[in-house]
Amino acid sequence: TRMETLTFFLLLFPLHNIFFLCSCEVPQTTLYLPITKDASTLQYITEVGQRTPLVPIKLLVHLAGRSLWVDCDKGYKSSTYKPAVCNSTLCSFANSHACGDCLFKSQLQPGCNNNTCYIWGENPLINSYMDRAEIAEDILAIGSTPGVRITWQRFIFTCVESYLARRLANGVTGIVGFGHESPLSIPNQLGLDPTLNKKFGMCLSSSTRSRGVIFIGSGPYYVYNPKKIDISKNLVYTKVITNRGFLLSEEYYIQVSSIRIAGQDVPLNRTLLSINKNNGVGGTKISSTIPFTILHTSIYDAVKIAFIKALPKNVTLVEPPMKRFGVCFSSKNIRSTKVGPDVPVIDFVLHKPSAFWRIYGANSVVQVKKDVMCLALVGRDQTWEPSIVIGGHQLEENLLVFDLPKKKIGFSSSLKLKQTSCSIAELGEDVLAIGVQPITLVSQPRIIFICVESYIMERLAKGVTDTPIKGFGACFSSKNITSTNVGPDVPVIDFVFHKSSAFWRIYGTNSVVQVSKDVKCLAFVGQDQSWAPSIVIGGHQLEENLLIFDLPHKKIGFSSSLKLQQTSCSKYDNISKN
Repeated sequence: TRMETLTFFLLLFPLHNIFFLCSCEVPQTTLYLPITKDASTLQYITEVGQRTPLVPIKLLVHLAGRSLWVDCDKGYKSSTYKPAVCNSTLCSFANSHACGDCLFKSQLQPGCNNNTCYIWGENPLINSYMDRAEIAEDILAIGSTPGVRITWQRFIFTCVESYLARRLANGVTGIVGFGHESPLSIPNQLGLDPTLNKKFGMCLSSSTRSRGVIFIGSGPYYVYNPKKIDISKNLVYTKVITNRGFLLSEEYYIQVSSIRIAGQDVPLNRTLLSINKNNGVGGTKISSTIPFTILHTSIYDAVKIAFIKALPKNVTLVEPPMKRFGVCFSSKNIRSTKVGPDVPVIDFVLHKPSAFWRIYGANSVVQVKKDVMCLALVGRDQTWEPSIVIGGHQLEENLLVFDLPKKKIGFSSSLKLKQTSCSIAELGEDVLAIGVQPITLVSQPRIIFICVESYIMERLAKGVTDTPIKGFGACFSSKNITSTNVGPDVPVIDFVFHKSSAFWRIYGTNSVVQVSKDVKCLAFVGQDQSWAPSIVIGGHQLEENLLIFDLPHKKIGFSSSLKLQQTSCSKYDNISKN
């Protein structure tokens, strides 16, 4: 809808903290992170652009990761790398736990600088942590649609040493974290952008030859079958449970109240399905870094017995089972369906019996050789771990939507039911153009300026010509602009204060500037204000206005343009001469 007013809300108390919110409708954006499945490690990998000059980097997708971290020992070079200075706003924002100097290298380099702050870096593949992950900023570029890159000039990430990058797939140099608590995680950091929000969808491909996708933003999330469909509709939602034990607050825990196989409840020790409030063990979490779901041994034994009992009578077990798996069987008599092998369905029942996530054959079993399939669940001693860890194989070809503001997760069940898949190749040609070369859109820091600029250009009289001038974002021919006693006849801009009737009106003499004979520009400048006031009112807007600063009463008075009173700020000279 068209806007008929341009409104800013101003809080003047305390005086030194001034915040503005733009009321214009901000177009929502959806970003696309392509996800590939590494054939040898079964890890899920994404690629983004980073640094100056921009280079592609591959990262392991870690749902519970605190931040994006990179192995900076392997030739990290960038002219825009900026480490976080001790006691800075950036360190506070990142919840830094320590600060210090570079003591372990012969010379300073990214990841090892003096007077910088740190957070923890973690690698779930080796269950290892690093307490000196250097906080820094650099350029980050992520794919959007149609075929463009959105860039962040000052994206916050961490630098780690090479030992933390062990067991990452070949060519992978770091981890990208999607945790729900850390301010540096992908959804929390990008969610500060008004064009996005703290919501993302994960859709992993089951094939190592095609790509899945992580959608960042509110959606809709489209795939093709062959028509374009929104796969984020009709999801089953359950709440995210925060587990404060073992520093696992970034993990996505959900309530699994029971397990059904072929419609029958599996007899379980239900105390294992809840998180122990004293030590944080038990419960169910979702992981993108393990290939197959892990079950506490007592849960696994019960599931195994129930699954075998529900198999068709003409299916024979393979003894001993294949390495890693506990139940394997001949696949000769197993029919194929559109949702995979025709084996008993497994339901993870969530917070109530009618809310469940159904796992069909494509996700419940795995073909290990020509005529042998195995139950794709693993039994393990989980005494001091979550009782259930849902792994990648069970997530493939399902859409999971993580809604951080509402603290809930939505499950789609298999997309094969809709005759489609998570493959990014089916998202359309516009999404495939996500190489690191084109950087066509700058995001968050300019959003308020974009609101003002777009509104002004929309409201200008017909016949005005857009003529960009260096240093300004909106310029136009002044040939058709009439003059008034308060300057050029352009749309007025109001800064609205503590109530709608209290506002400071900015007329043309203060809102635009003449840059050449026939060209004027909007006298507002877009600039990266990530760590500064969102709006800084400058001198051009103050000219020919009286501002009274009443310090005892902690208030400011605004006159609006003195040209309305057919006078100016220079008239005091005449008085002083009398």
